Amino acid sequence: MKKFLLLFFALIIGANFAQAQRKDVTMVPVLEKSLSIIDLIENDHDMEIVRLEFDIVKSSKDSYRTLTKNYEYTIVAFADDRVKDIDVALYKRVGNEWVQVASDNDNSDIAVMSYTPTETANYKVVVSVYAFNSGYSAAHYGLIYFHE
Repeated sequence: MKKFLLLFFALIIGANFAQAQRKDVTMVPVLEKSLSIIDLIENDHDMEIVRLEFDIVKSSKDSYRTLTKNYEYTIVAFADDRVKDIDVALYKRVGNEWVQVASDNDNSDIAVMSYTPTETANYKVVVSVYAFNSGYSAAHYGLIYFHE
């Protein structure tokens, strides 16, 4: 068992060293950015975070969440330094189609939009990278949903 633990820790240390050598694939920058955003949401604005999500995005990613009526939700999408411009849009299912109900399409590496549902329903959030910084075609992103 002791040999297994030593091997396990050696692998972790080796993986961490390799990851540190490849800064373009580490999640650390997006996690650090999320901590600043979380601090702003919770401590400066006294809001409640109801969902956190992290993933890799190459062009766009879909995320689904039930939103409860009469809560004003704010959704923040952000990415690491490989992204120049990220956008976020919110869709509600109407019949067989997803209809856009809110979006943020400014030219920034952080996108913010708010929406107050009139009924509790399942919604789709689409995170889209409008522009990568030169030399990149993928990045880590974070998505935070919050309300009062």
